[in-house]
This record gives sequence, structure tokens and C-alpha cells, in this order.
Amino acid sequence: MRRYLALLSSLLFIFAACGDGETDTPSTSTTTATTQAAATTAPATTSTAPEATTEESAATTAPPTSTTSTTLDPPATGPTGTVTVAIPTFGNELLDPTRSSNPDLPYWGNSFDFLMGMDENGNPTTENGAARAVESSPDAKVWTIELREGMTFHDGVEVTAEDVAFSFELYASEGSACTSCGKMQNNFDSAVVTGDYSLEVTFKEPNALFLRDLTRVNDTLAIIPKHHWEAMGGADGFNENPLGSGPYVFSDRAIGEFVEFNANTEYWNPDRIPGFETLRIVLAPEATSRLALLERGDADLALMDPFTAPDVLAAGLEIAGPKRVQTLSMAFGMPWKTEFFYHNQAAREALIKAVDVAAIVSAIYPEGTAVPAASFAAVPSQEGHDPSLTPYAYDPGAAAQEIQDLGLVGQEITMYQYAFGATPEFPRIQEAVAAFWTIAGLSPQLRPTDFATIRPNFLEAPYFTEPFTHLWFVTAGTTTENALRIGVISKDVGGFYAAFGDPALDDIYGQYRSEVDPAKRADLAGSAVSLIYDTFAVLPIATTDMIWGKGPRIASWSPTNGSIAAVNFETLRP
Repeated sequence: MRRYLALLSSLLFIFAACGDGETDTPSTSTTTATTQAAATTAPATTSTAPEATTEESAATTAPPTSTTSTTLDPPATGPTGTVTVAIPTFGNELLDPTRSSNPDLPYWGNSFDFLMGMDENGNPTTENGAARAVESSPDAKVWTIELREGMTFHDGVEVTAEDVAFSFELYASEGSACTSCGKMQNNFDSAVVTGDYSLEVTFKEPNALFLRDLTRVNDTLAIIPKHHWEAMGGADGFNENPLGSGPYVFSDRAIGEFVEFNANTEYWNPDRIPGFETLRIVLAPEATSRLALLERGDADLALMDPFTAPDVLAAGLEIAGPKRVQTLSMAFGMPWKTEFFYHNQAAREALIKAVDVAAIVSAIYPEGTAVPAASFAAVPSQEGHDPSLTPYAYDPGAAAQEIQDLGLVGQEITMYQYAFGATPEFPRIQEAVAAFWTIAGLSPQLRPTDFATIRPNFLEAPYFTEPFTHLWFVTAGTTTENALRIGVISKDVGGFYAAFGDPALDDIYGQYRSEVDPAKRADLAGSAVSLIYDTFAVLPIATTDMIWGKGPRIASWSPTNGSIAAVNFETLRP
């Protein structure tokens, strides 16, 4: 409670400085920048598909060349020295892609290739992927993949279409548990090799999003060598002795301490041959420990919390990392339950208008690392992105009056506080929103927890028994289908959390999910985003950067914007 009051005091100080201290007078936020102004528009990949401006503009065809340049300067003198990277979690510490998840890619992804590359904003491109072309049938059920020739695994064996077909079969097998494995298990039909470097992948139902599934931005479908997997006796043996074709070669690890890789100087893409001879990734769960490693020179790059960014700069270090990687929103828990007061749209609108999001962003995030959000589709590469949407206006006077008119003064609402690895600021955001709702007349109840504890309540009846909020994040690299499915649609149409559950939204989602035409998909995604916005379904908070501290031994780095996973450590240059 002491911290809650302290934050309330600091926010009130900000409001006074901005002229927003009076809560009985309607006001608008002092920040009017939209998510469009803060996001970088990604040039579209050349395509024969209908012209579109969304992430699936190349959903039906990815040709051999790309209009987006993602080339890097190769190392001037070849790989040299060791670069040490400190991260807060090793995930499940598996080196087997079939049983790992996308957030674990900084741990194991350095030694594997993916079929599609990415431009600097996370859009699929053939420029730096293992496939030189990917084409779809009109119904998006059959995909033809043409591999580059001359790629080799780290043991010198050539990468062929047989390896890719084998990889898809592994991901679709019953024992696999990767980010996309469930989707593969439900929809994959076959992978037929048609030549040394070509294959056809067939799905039971249309899979218009397959192109994005082939990147490392949001998925884990890496190429696995058939000969080595079989020689190792399957998943367990492969996990102990992994082998890929990527820019780094697995060397050594100690569970709970470090994982180490050596540069692949024979990598097929000379521009992405590592600049450092050795990549050492160390585990340091606490942000203060990671900062200390940077200050001592024991780490050269470290993932930091927003709160520690000023300390990074004060130590004479730099802030680096991918831009606009995720959007955080406050979700009203299961408003489809009629007994929850915010089932009423007017109540949701009042709660949203009571919060000065711009002040929260200013108080929590270092300048330039976050912008107030209007929608989860916050960057132009996301289907449904609407640059005309602006963050909801802060209107405390109207909010307080509406709360009084609705008889909600003193209404309790539970606010679950938990943090994820890439979003340690979640609890503080809840505290800030609670401060505004207290001013507006509600009685928020902060409840610290971890997500694993409350996750079962999202999945099985009786669910939650009291009105509550939780924080929801959408990575910019994810598909809009994935964001809708996890965050807002009803359980009876495949939703996970049922954070909203509006029948009209469910209907749009059903049409969108089965549509294979990119332009029509974009329109349907836009309709879904507009409905969420117009009905005050969630309170978007911020679209944020990933904050890494960078030491003096690193001259440059080119991570992929819009992704928390595509860290591209091979692009680190001394």
C-alpha cells in the first residue's frame, strides 16, 4: 500500500505540472501523438498478391527477391573475440525446437535457420531466409517451397527439401510442443518432396498465415537435420547434442548458468557471418545483477527493465534494442459475465476515460521507448492497423460523473498484479491505473500474484467470481488472428481467455479466419479492431520498445523491430 500511495503522489505531481490536477473538470491528455507517428512503416515485400499494407500483403506469394534491403556489413576481419549477453530467463532450457517456445529463441535460436527471413520491421521476406521462393495455391491449402542451394548443416551435410519435410512432420507430431506445434498438429496434412530443393506442404484447411509462421519473429519452425535427429535417437538425444545450419554453432552449456556458441564462418549468407567468434549467453534473473555485469564489463549486452534504463545511461552505457515490439493493454476480465458491472459498455467507457494513459507512459517508461496505444494493432505491419485511431481521451470529470450516475462509487474491482520476463512493469501499470480509479470513485483492490496461479481460472468454470482486471500484451510480430484468439473472442469459437466475448466480434473473427484474400482479410481485421475500440473492450496502455543495455565492445547491432524473439545476435559487430 505504501508503494501504491507513493505512485499516486508522483502521478498527481505529473498531473499538476501538466495542468491536469483537477479531477472535476473535463480534460484531454497532454499527449496527442498517435501510434502511427511513432511506428516505422515497413516497405512491402514484392508480391504478385493483391496490393495491401498489412502484415499479410505477401501471404500468397513470396518471390525470390525483396524490395526491402536487410543486408549488413560483413565483419571486416572475420569473427573475433567473445561477446557476452545477459538475459533474465532461459525459458525451459531446451535446445530442441520441437519442444520450445518463441520467447526462448534468444537461448537456442542462434544456431538454426528459418525458411523465411524478415525485414527490419518483422515482415516476411525471402532475402535472408533459407527459402528462395514460397508460393501458395489460391485456397492457401497447398504451399510450394523452393530452397536455396549450397546451404549446409554444421556437420557439413547439405540442407535439402527432405530435411524441411521431416521438420514439418516433427512439428506436427504428437510429442511436439513448440509455439506453432498445436496449429500444425490440427491442420498439417503432408509435406511431399518434389526435388532436391523443392517440396509441397498441404494443409487440411486454408492456412493464409503460413508465410509468417516460417519466420522467427513469432514462431519456432526451424529447419532440423533429418540425419542428425535420427542418429541422436530423437528429441532427448538431439536436445543434448543439437545441430542446425544457422550463423552460430552450439558449443557448450551449463544448466542455469550459460549457453555458448561458436561462429559459423561457412554460413551461407556472408553478410550474416557473426562479428564475434564466441557468443556466450548468461543467466541473470535480477535487473540489478545484469546492470552490474554491464558495468564491470562481464557482459556486453543485457536485457533491462524500463525502471533501470536511467541507471544504464548514468553508468555511461547505451540503450539499444528493437523498436515497438509489443502493445500492453488493461483487460476487463470476462465482461461477458452479466453480473460483472463492466458488462455495461458505459461502465467500461467511464473506467477508460478516468485514466491518463499519457501520464502513466511518461512516469514509467524512459523518454522515446514507449508511446500511448490506441489498439493492439499498433504498427503498420499488423493486419487491422488503423492510423486514424488515437488513444482514448482522458476526461476525469466525465468519468467521475458517469461512475456516480451508474451507482458505482465505492465499487470494488480486483486488479491482479503479475509480471512476465519481457514486461516487468506490469504490476506498476496496475498500481497507476488503480490510482486514477480511486480518484474517480472506485475502490480497486490490488492483488499481487503470478500468472500461473490464476491461469486455471481463465480456462475452466467457475472462472473468476468477482470483477477483475489483468494485463494483456500483443507482440507486434504476431498475427492478428493470434491476438484475437488469445485476447478477445469467445471460448466457444476458439478463444483462450475470453477477455471480451462479443457475438458480433466472434462473427467477424469467423469470417476473417477463413478468408484467404489478403485485401479482404485486412478489411475484416480492421472491422475487428474498430469494434474493439468503439465498444471500449480493453484499455490500451502503451506500445513499447525492448530495452537492452549495450557496452562499449559492441559497435553496432541489428535486431528485428516488432519482435521480442528475433534478436539476431549474429549481427553484433565489435
